[in-house]
Amino acid sequence: MAIKKFEIPELLKDKPSHGACQGCGHGICWRIIYEVVEELGYKNKHVIFHD
Repeated sequence: MAIKKFEIPELLKDKPSHGACQGCGHGICWRIIYEVVEELGYKNKHVIFHD
């Protein structure tokens, strides 16, 4: 079984907070979205906004 070490995605480092509280789960969703963007190689080809 592969073990994945938790790391903050590069796209989220040195950025202001996303504004989601820690208990709502939105932060988890944002992290997963950014991880997928990085894994697919869309690092410089994406637009993500939060309303």
